[in-house]
Amino acid sequence: VRAGAITSTIGTVERKSFFAGVPILLLLAVMGVTVLFYMAMVVSYLVKRRERDTALARSRGVGTGALLRIYAAEGLVITTAGTAVGLLLAFGAVALSGLLPYFTEITGGGLMPIELQRGPLLSAGVAALACLLVLVVPGTLSARAGLLFQKLSVSRPPSVSWFHRYYVDVAVLVVGGLVFWELHSRGRVVSGGLFGDVGVNEPLLMAPVLFLAAVGLLFVRLFPLLLRYVSGESQGLVHVLAASSATAAAAGIALKEGAGLADPARALPLAVLAGFALAYAYSARSESRVASAAGLAGQAVALAAFFALEPPDARGWEFVADVGLAAVIPAAAAFPLFRTLVRRSPVWLAMTLWHMGRNPLQYTWLVLLLVLVTGLGILATTVGGTLTKSRTERILYEVGTDIRVTGSPLFIRGGMRKLGADYEADPAIEAASVSMRTSGSAGPQPVEVLALDVDRFPHMAWFRSDFSDRPMSEVLSDLAPTGRQGRGAGLPGIVIPDDAAEIGAWVKPLSPTLTKGLWLVLADAEGRVETVVVGDLGDVSWKLLREEVPPDLARPVRLVSVQVFEPGAGPGQITYLSATGAAGAVLIDDIHTVGPGGSVVTLEGFEAGLEWTPMVTSFLPTDILETTVGDTRSGQLAALFTYGAYRNMSVRGLLYGRDGGVLPVVVSASVAGSMGLEAGDR
Repeated sequence: VRAGAITSTIGTVERKSFFAGVPILLLLAVMGVTVLFYMAMVVSYLVKRRERDTALARSRGVGTGALLRIYAAEGLVITTAGTAVGLLLAFGAVALSGLLPYFTEITGGGLMPIELQRGPLLSAGVAALACLLVLVVPGTLSARAGLLFQKLSVSRPPSVSWFHRYYVDVAVLVVGGLVFWELHSRGRVVSGGLFGDVGVNEPLLMAPVLFLAAVGLLFVRLFPLLLRYVSGESQGLVHVLAASSATAAAAGIALKEGAGLADPARALPLAVLAGFALAYAYSARSESRVASAAGLAGQAVALAAFFALEPPDARGWEFVADVGLAAVIPAAAAFPLFRTLVRRSPVWLAMTLWHMGRNPLQYTWLVLLLVLVTGLGILATTVGGTLTKSRTERILYEVGTDIRVTGSPLFIRGGMRKLGADYEADPAIEAASVSMRTSGSAGPQPVEVLALDVDRFPHMAWFRSDFSDRPMSEVLSDLAPTGRQGRGAGLPGIVIPDDAAEIGAWVKPLSPTLTKGLWLVLADAEGRVETVVVGDLGDVSWKLLREEVPPDLARPVRLVSVQVFEPGAGPGQITYLSATGAAGAVLIDDIHTVGPGGSVVTLEGFEAGLEWTPMVTSFLPTDILETTVGDTRSGQLAALFTYGAYRNMSVRGLLYGRDGGVLPVVVSASVAGSMGLEAGDR
């Protein structure tokens, strides 16, 4: 066994294992951030509980350094003990996992062997350091406040947290948007790591965490507004909704491709939006019910006119702004109703809403924790399904269908269709389709070539919607032979009589060729191609070679190619890159058919010129077709086919027609882009 083959196999397995572990990395990232946030939340409540004691200690002369040493000693004890216990539990769990049935073939039913490496210990150290900082830093920062500040914060708690005061949530949202934009552009988390050519892109790995954090922080920013709106104290939530929706809708109109802002198609909707904003401002500032009702009516008219000029489109991001605009009027109209309901509701309900609305910061941490835990739960429940689907689709992508048989001989008696028919003859097989995969080149671009049976392949092969913008059956219909599309008369070739029972030709090799044979290729009205092996070329003499015309071909049938077969190329072997055959020449004359009663019909006598083209067997033409006189079977002329040592999949030969015709192909987007091709090019 070659070492290169083993190395390649090991590399392939490692690569597949790496890609299979990406969902687990995503889950671990969210889980780690959730655990750290939970610790931070617990520590924040612990610090808040100790604020009075810390303030009293500060008032008695205890310095910040002394408090830092107290918190550091406490944190070191907790993190050291926790890290040690966590390492023991982790190694024990890994060892016990060897008893699971999934690892029985590896461990033989025993414990999983454990090897101490630097990576897990380093990860544990980093986690311990993060926990120590979470335990020490908040307490140290709170120790700087005095007793007066502590009493002030208790009597009048702040309504805005520091990350809202400094717009940290907006920064997280912007960064999260950029990360998701990059993730959407790349289409995958795996691209180029920070420390390797192929690996996990670490910033993209944090995309779910950033998304959950951004959603949680934005909800926390809007949560006090929602409480004040429901309690009937303020309609600031409606103001934010109206301002953000109108701004987004105006930006959507301004960013559309086309004419400038002075164009009526843009200026008129923008003017209507301005009228909507004025009507909303008027109704929001009005204190009388009549004026507010008039403002709402003006908003409704302006909104109806705007939607008439710019109909909502659910396919664009502007649709979110349209929904927000439509929600402004019901939200503004419902605010007086909430105010009335709260005033007439029981005291316990009104006091609860007012207390939550005036001191919302105490619920911030809980809301963020609920968001992260909910996201973690959803991600955890979907990772298993994702891994199962990924593993299944990787197998389906590799195999292509239920069973794939490879290594079949390239040339067998009866052709590849006979091979497929033999498989279908088995009662346990419902359908079989033959195909051929090989390598080639299109100019300087190396390509992989796959030849398919367009009738059977779409009903048997696995296909996913993201492989193409069109269904597979529609894509492969473009590959159907012209006869399949109702243009059978356009097929290149010589039409043979419908009652022809045999087809043959007179041949004379110019040198003994005991291993070479003559093939005649027929195409029927449905576009099916059948190769007829008529016989061996043999010694240097004129000889008649004949074979039966396959009876299952749909009439009319055409002769499309004459080929000289020389064995020696294996399945899929690219023989046009090297001269592996034996050069030679052969005379061909009087290609004919035999009908009922032995009647002979000559299809090609080569007396009226050459309508044939040599097949391509190499990058440089080595095969020549010409007419010759003097040595013929009948008539004045015969065809002299001189071929070189190059072969195209073990054959050389002639194609009917002067230009070879057009072969429809489907290429990948990468090949088309590298060669500058578009659909319909020839």
